[in-house]
Amino acid sequence: LPQRTHSYVNLSNTELTSAQTEVLSLGCKFSYKPKFDSLKKQTELEILYGSLLKMENNEIITIKPEIKPLLRAEATKNRDFKHSIILTKELRTVCKQLKDHP
Repeated sequence: LPQRTHSYVNLSNTELTSAQTEVLSLGCKFSYKPKFDSLKKQTELEILYGSLLKMENNEIITIKPEIKPLLRAEATKNRDFKHSIILTKELRTVCKQLKDHP
C-alpha cells in the first residue's frame, strides 16, 4: 500500500507531535474557530453603530430607528454554523499551541 502523505510541509526546525501532525493534515482549508464570544460581538456591533452615527451626522447615510434593537438582537446570535465534529478537546488544545508557537 502507498504510504500516507501529509497535506503540509514543515519548513521549521520544530519536531511536530503526532497530534500536531493530525491537525495540520486536516488541510489548508481547515480553520479553527475559537468559542463564540458574545461580549466581543456586542462590542464590535457598538463600534459599528458608532460609525453609522458618524456617517449619519455627516449626512452620508440615513439610519432607520429600528436599527439599534436589531443590532442588540444580532449581538446574541452565533452565525457560525460550521461547527467541527472532527476536533476533540485535545486537538483544540493543539490548535491553540500551533497558533501561539513563534
